[in-house]
Amino acid sequence: MGDTNFLASMTFASGEIACNCDECDCGPSVPLDIQRAVQEHLKKRKFEQPVFESSQQLNIQQQRELVKRESGVSVWKLVMPRYHGRGADPIVEYRNSHRILFVKKMPQNATIQSIGKGIIGSAAEESSRKFVNWKQGSSYFLPCSSGIACGWVNTTTITDEKSSTTDNDDVKNTPGGGEDDNVVVYTMKVSPRDLERNQKEEETQQLSPWVAKAVELFGSLSSKESNDEQMLSSELTDKVSEIFNLVMN
Repeated sequence: MGDTNFLASMTFASGEIACNCDECDCGPSVPLDIQRAVQEHLKKRKFEQPVFESSQQLNIQQQRELVKRESGVSVWKLVMPRYHGRGADPIVEYRNSHRILFVKKMPQNATIQSIGKGIIGSAAEESSRKFVNWKQGSSYFLPCSSGIACGWVNTTTITDEKSSTTDNDDVKNTPGGGEDDNVVVYTMKVSPRDLERNQKEEETQQLSPWVAKAVELFGSLSSKESNDEQMLSSELTDKVSEIFNLVMN
């Protein structure tokens, strides 16, 4: 049962006809009728499958949007609303790609936690979540680590948490504010396979400027041995910002 609940929170469980996830290698060669059937099944499972055997449902309020994909490199926008108490369930991904996170917007009253171990939303998973010290305008490198899941939750600050005297289900899943409280993160991803291919073909293949710069940056970072999230220097963050500016313009 845990597997089906976990899959229901994965980003490929969307309502789109074609899967927009860069983790599952679903290409245009898949017949349209099969794509529709798979997506309808995933959509139904996402909304009907409970996290536990009780009546509790997955409550995914985060939004993930594909901004651009080219030559195996993709850019995504993740919007995380702020929630009181335990908060809403996070979008979950497998770390099958190298990724660079750029924190576009980080309200002062927001606190970010990475997902813990266990079924998403379970007491064990929530109690093992760790605080993430993200800063607005900073960037972070998360290397590929196949089989390891990642995801984040935007919660209230510790001060706000302690000041709350109510602890019921209505409060646990109540938004903490409007769009001003949203955390916005842009993520750039590339799989080790696509990175290696682009590096080999860089001299013969005409890569667009933003892809070429992304490949160069990922190439300089992917050799690091640590699997932990690493904050990038201001110099590297400037390079990240330059790439995102090329993507947006």
